[in-house]
Amino acid sequence: MKAAYIPGIDGLRALAVLAVMAFHLDASLLPGGFMGVDIFFVISGYVVTRSLTGQWTPRLRPYLLGFYARRVTRIYPALLVCLVVTACMQAIWVPAAWLNASADKTALAAILGAGNLALVWFNDGYFSPRVEFNAFTHTWSLGVEEQFYLLFPFTCWAWGFAGPGKVARRRWAMVGLVGTMLASLALATYQTRHDPTSAYYLLPSRFWELAGGALLSWAHERGRLLPGRAAMRAACALAGLALLTGCLTQGAGSGFPMPWALAPVAGSLLLLAALAGEAPQAGWSTAWLQGAVMTTVGQLSYALYLWHWPVLVMFRWTTGLEHASVKVLAVVLTGVLAAASTYGLEQRLKRLVARRQARDARVVGVGAVAACCCLLICAALFKLQPLMTASVTGHRHDWYSDAPRHFNPTRLEPAAAPGTRTLFVLGDSHAGAYGTLLNQLADEQRMRVLVWSKAGCPIANLIQAATGPCQVFTDQVLRRIEAWASPGDLVLLASLRMNRLGDQWAVVPESQLMALQDSLAAQQARNQALAEAQAIVARLEQKGLRVIIDAPKPVFKAPAFRCADWFNRSNPVCRPGLQMDRTWLQAWRQPAMQALATLQASHPTLLTWDAFDALCPLATCEALVDGKPLFFDGDHLSAHANRLLYPGFLALVTAHKPPAGQGPMEAR
Repeated sequence: MKAAYIPGIDGLRALAVLAVMAFHLDASLLPGGFMGVDIFFVISGYVVTRSLTGQWTPRLRPYLLGFYARRVTRIYPALLVCLVVTACMQAIWVPAAWLNASADKTALAAILGAGNLALVWFNDGYFSPRVEFNAFTHTWSLGVEEQFYLLFPFTCWAWGFAGPGKVARRRWAMVGLVGTMLASLALATYQTRHDPTSAYYLLPSRFWELAGGALLSWAHERGRLLPGRAAMRAACALAGLALLTGCLTQGAGSGFPMPWALAPVAGSLLLLAALAGEAPQAGWSTAWLQGAVMTTVGQLSYALYLWHWPVLVMFRWTTGLEHASVKVLAVVLTGVLAAASTYGLEQRLKRLVARRQARDARVVGVGAVAACCCLLICAALFKLQPLMTASVTGHRHDWYSDAPRHFNPTRLEPAAAPGTRTLFVLGDSHAGAYGTLLNQLADEQRMRVLVWSKAGCPIANLIQAATGPCQVFTDQVLRRIEAWASPGDLVLLASLRMNRLGDQWAVVPESQLMALQDSLAAQQARNQALAEAQAIVARLEQKGLRVIIDAPKPVFKAPAFRCADWFNRSNPVCRPGLQMDRTWLQAWRQPAMQALATLQASHPTLLTWDAFDALCPLATCEALVDGKPLFFDGDHLSAHANRLLYPGFLALVTAHKPPAGQGPMEAR
């Protein structure tokens, strides 16, 4: 028997989706708005359990097929259309870059109900910058729910058994669900401290939220935990609203989902109890949730959730989301797309399936075929992005430096031909940004080039000494070079050696930057970094190696790849422009140049490769010159700049050949 409709649940869905949308639009509007997802989890557990209980049959196969058919009809049409449209928009408007490097993987995984897994494997946390530029990040919560849907029907089927042994079966089903819920709660507590990304994204640490809704549904099915008196219903509703208001407006502390997710889960359970126990005449404490506006928004909540994030991300990539008018436009566009998805697609397909009385197995099969087709379409769109893009970055030959051909050798010591000289390159992502130059050097000069590059881990950057994982990375690389190198080989230490002038959202004023650079703390950090660099150079020179350090290159306030097109130049991140005053930049890099001079005084054989003049020959440094990029973003070189700098680097390398009797041929 179909479960009775409870209008207030749609109102609670509306509250959840509006909270999430407000947080994603501007986190300051509702600091805890992201906890709307926790409300959704509780509602899903409750509603799905009511559906499974009401549709119980003694045979497992038709029971499962019926449930999966209903889920496919409800979830897949809108999801697949949203993913394909978003993939198409991304291919056209979004330049390929590190900020959205995992977007295609997330989208393809989301089609298979595994968007959350992709975000754990390919991203770096829910609050990292990359998730804000990934148009498919929001599919993580759908992945959690879909994985729950695969497992939970078996428990509900055991719960629904009638006849002899019914009490025992229900008891075991209850014990199993409660035990799994408590285990999930314990895991969430542990992972929040030790693996917060998994704690946030994965089902095992979120199962307890869905299970809470399921247990309440089972209790209601047996007539328990239903507030009987109006005063009790009002008390539950007010307590639930107080918890939700507190967590949504105040946000979470350092631990999420545990312990802070307890508040939205408890608040949602209290409200569900009040709504399920409501008399025909709605009580004042929940009347607003049962009103026409909230129930209508609740019925659109799934589509609103699907579309709001891609819309916001596309605006973030193009015009930006800072202006109030753009925010209003984003909300309106989301509403239009959600209405079209709900009324023009979802409800029509639902009526079509009902009218044709399609068999459950056929519905599930069609859903699987549709998912496969969507997978192929999205994969093709991502593959064709260089051909489809409206961005000037489509000229990949100029913009994207090649990946170093010999990247992170980890297995066996690479063999070198007799007489072959080796260039070891190590550093942060700026070492990898020399890929085009290094590959050309290897091809034309028959040099062996080995690159170790780890983003965020500069080596001898002269600003701040390495710590933690970066310190471990540096030591591992140096030990490997000591084991593999021969006297006369070269080592290029390539890293960012000036602080950036801003990030993905804001630019720091120049006066403030200079004050920070001149501070006592910054000077002490530079002294420690210089001592670290001295030790690294000495360690390499003891092996008879020639060390090259690249001097600081120009840095810019705006990223060229985000600000080179007509459709993104108005983005607030592009307001500072793609030009910098040469004199100011020379003053900005002066501390690093002084440190390099000190290093050279201690190590006379140390070579400094200074490409500043080649990249900035005039009074104004430019990231784009005559339509050609010198920089991909605010500080990483473009492929065009690699080719521009190659002759100078080649001259430096060939001018310092090893002395006779000490070269690689003699050493080997």
